[in-house]
Amino acid sequence: MTAGGDPFTLGNRDFNVRSFRHTTALRYEWRPGSTLYLVWQQDRHAEDPSGTRVGLGDMFSSITDPGTNVLLVKTSFWLAVR
Repeated sequence: MTAGGDPFTLGNRDFNVRSFRHTTALRYEWRPGSTLYLVWQQDRHAEDPSGTRVGLGDMFSSITDPGTNVLLVKTSFWLAVR
């Protein structure tokens, strides 16, 4: 326990947190053993200090919240050893 009090208490318990995470992966194989992967990941997050009830509109609002996008590309080739 710290001198300032209980470290697990919240000063303001009225708040809402919205989060939306999405991942899409595409795989293309142009010949056996040789593939191309394309992955897009999106993470959106927002906090609202109002503490109002969460409704269906909040779910759609999470889609337009600020966030980050990550795009990954990976390729692999099959080299035949003769």
